[in-house]
This record gives sequence, C-alpha cells and structure tokens, in this order.
Amino acid sequence: MKKEIGVIVLIVLIVGVSAFFYSYFYQSQVNYLIPGVPYYGFYNHFFGANSTLITSVASLLGYWGDTRFSSFDLMGYFYKDRKISDAITTQEIADFFKLNGYNVERWISEKPGNEISEIKKFVNQDKKIPVIVYQKRSLAPDNQQSAFRVVIGLSDRDKKVTVHDYAFGNNFQISYDDFNRMFLLNARAFLSVWPTDDLRKKIKGPNYDTAYSGRMAAMDEMGDYLARQNEINFYFLSGDYAKALEIQQKFIGDEKFNSLPPAYRVYFNTFLAKIFLGLNQPAKAIEIIIDKVLPLNFNLDEPFDGWTEQISYFKDNNYSRASLAYPYYALGLAYTAEGDKTLAKKNFEEVLRINPGYKLTPEVLQQLK
Repeated sequence: MKKEIGVIVLIVLIVGVSAFFYSYFYQSQVNYLIPGVPYYGFYNHFFGANSTLITSVASLLGYWGDTRFSSFDLMGYFYKDRKISDAITTQEIADFFKLNGYNVERWISEKPGNEISEIKKFVNQDKKIPVIVYQKRSLAPDNQQSAFRVVIGLSDRDKKVTVHDYAFGNNFQISYDDFNRMFLLNARAFLSVWPTDDLRKKIKGPNYDTAYSGRMAAMDEMGDYLARQNEINFYFLSGDYAKALEIQQKFIGDEKFNSLPPAYRVYFNTFLAKIFLGLNQPAKAIEIIIDKVLPLNFNLDEPFDGWTEQISYFKDNNYSRASLAYPYYALGLAYTAEGDKTLAKKNFEEVLRINPGYKLTPEVLQQLK
C-alpha cells in the first residue's frame, strides 16, 4: 500500500514539476508579430503630423479600426496650446484614450529589468495588443531626445523587438539589449490600450488580414540621421546656425541621402537654404533652391520605392500645396535679403498662386502691395 502511495506521490510530483517548467519556460516564450498594425511615421505622415506622439497614437487607433480621429484632430487635441517640441506624458495619452472609450494600462518604473517581460503581457498571440513605449529617439549616446514608438512584435527566439518607429520606419527590429538601452533614465514607461466592450460595438476592430508593407530602402539607410532632425531644429531655432549647418550638411552630403523620397529631399534642402539665410549668405541659399530643390518640386506624391507619398492625404488642409510652395517662400526671403525686390515679389506671388492660404508675414505682405 505504501509503495502504491509513493508511486502516486511521485507521479503527482513529476506532473507538477513538468507543468511548472512547461508554464515557465514554454508558455512565457513569445515569438509573435501582431498582424495589421498600420504604420504612421516620417515616410507617410511627415507633412501633416511631424510628431512621434501623433503617429504612435494614430497607429493604435488605426489598429483598432477607430476612424473617429484624423491626424489633424490629434494635433489639435495634444498640441492646441503647445509646440511640437513640448513634452507630453504617457499619463496625458492615457487620459485621451480613457476619455474616448478605451481600457488603459500604464506601466512605469524608475529601475530597469522588467521591460520585456511586462510588454509580453500584451504583445502576444492571445492578447494581440500593441503598446506605445516612451524611449530615447535613437541609440546615439549623445542623443537624449525622447520619442514614442509602437511595439508590434517580440521574438524570444531571436532576442528582438519589432516596432513601428517614426524615423526608422515600419517593422524595425531592435535587439532586446538595445531596446532596453533606449529607455530614458528614470522615465521607463509604456502604455497599452484596448477598446471597452461598449466601444467595440462602434468601431471596426483589427484587420488581421492586412499585410505589412515592405521596408523602404531609405528606412535602413537614413533612419539614424532622421532621428537627429530635432537636434538640428534646436540649433536652428536657438540661433546656432553654424552648428545646425554642420549637422545638416553631413546629413545631405551623405550619398545615402538620395534614397529619401523627392518630397523629403525638397524639404531638407530648403531647410539647408534657410540655415544659410540665418548665416546671412542669401546667394548660397538661392543656389541651393534653384539647383537642388526646384528640379524636384513637382508631383511630390508620386510612388517612390514601392511607397506612395501621403501628401495628397492632406490636400483638404492645404498641406500638399503648402509643401510645394515652401521652396518659393524661402527663395523670396533670399532675394529679399539680397535686395532684389522684383524677384522676391515674383516668388512670393508664386507662393500664393500655389497655395492661396499660405501664411505670409506682414513684412512679406507689404512687399506684395
């Protein structure tokens, strides 16, 4: 009898230990990419939502099939009385989702160590909930700027996280080690949201049959540079044009710059021209716009490398016309600085011809009289 009891106990122990190891070592493994999470970022929302926050929130709304908010609505909500450079907290994002019918779980920690395991609770085959993470904009040691990105997949097998990232593009993979290093010190946070039962009745829900687009070559070629654009803007706005010029020339001078779509080459070269204007070198600014910008400044929403520019998406809000008018505005400023009022007026008139709603300064308007 004792022998039979011993066998039973042994069997129970074996089953229990096996179940524990199965649960701990197998079920805790995640090798899954959530299907159907739309990418909104630099390559298709730059001209209307130049914000990692807006594009990340838009990705989650798009994934859940919630069409109530355009990027312009989100810009109006989060940046009504703010600049794009102003910090917005994960708590403010959580409040937005709660207000609009979502369940929200916000994870924060001052200490490293549990990030991946916490994200696994949502990014897995059962839950299928992508999360917004608050991290550094890039891995560059000297770049401490913050950014939001969306985690859409985890692979314990390859030790990689897959994200939709504003600068690095869609389906960008980061090693677990690098991903953990991208969290800011004392600001480790992510946000998971999913619709309440009541909201589910009103929205479309995820479309798991939607295939992910291939990655544009420029996403791998220029992502690190794009992650530094806020740094260039900082120097420009603070009046340190020499530092802004140093970084921008390195950016544009890289042979990989031509892997960017024409719309962005137009924008960044025009911005380079404006830096030269800040350095009081209008002749150089004019040369750049005439030689580098205007030859590309048409049909900016044409397909490029398998992707279609989304400038046309913003036509009702004048973003398409504004992007085409932008170089002529900079050219008008350059001719003004050179003292050529005739050519300045001609280019400002071209701005208004392309986009009658373009906001001109009082000084420019005076020249048009």
